[in-house]
Amino acid sequence: QNASSSPIYQLKKYYPKIHERTMQKEMVLFSESIKKNMEKGIKQGFYRENLNIDLAIKFYFTLVFSVHENTVDNHKVHQLEQEVLEYHTRAIATEKGLIELENQLKNNQL
Repeated sequence: QNASSSPIYQLKKYYPKIHERTMQKEMVLFSESIKKNMEKGIKQGFYRENLNIDLAIKFYFTLVFSVHENTVDNHKVHQLEQEVLEYHTRAIATEKGLIELENQLKNNQL
């Protein structure tokens, strides 16, 4: 499959209002999960204490949605999502968090 035949692309193309509502619901659910993760990571010292969580989540979504909307080759989407996650984590992590990230990358667990 290529991006133009994906269900999300088709939904957006032919049913834009339904696509928008679906994506908003997904963002709310996913945002709550990410927010909890970031709050926990701050408490554990992996993420910066002064992190603006809501803004960081918006940045993350912008990057991920850009990958999905601008990548024709679906095989590359997963790789690009991983790169976005690494990029995003480096932006919000403390030194302790960067060490953990490097360990996860070495073990291919990210």
